[in-house]
Amino acid sequence: RDLELALSVVERACELSNQRDAPLLDTLARAHWNLGHRDEAIGLQKKAVKLAFGPEMQATVKKSLDEYLKAPKSPAGDAPNH
Repeated sequence: RDLELALSVVERACELSNQRDAPLLDTLARAHWNLGHRDEAIGLQKKAVKLAFGPEMQATVKKSLDEYLKAPKSPAGDAPNH
């Protein structure tokens, strides 16, 4: 996987949607999470939760947020890469 490329693409998509698209924000948060950017991932996922529509999307983004919040911080403050 090329996480840096994925991050770049989804950042652009979020920019074009004015960060008002919950699925895109969810994907952006996951890209940050996978790169070890815990705080950025949590902040973006919280935005996704606020913007999520419909019970299925709400459940999906909330589940990811719960995962990010439960993960222990590493000594450097970043989430472990998975």
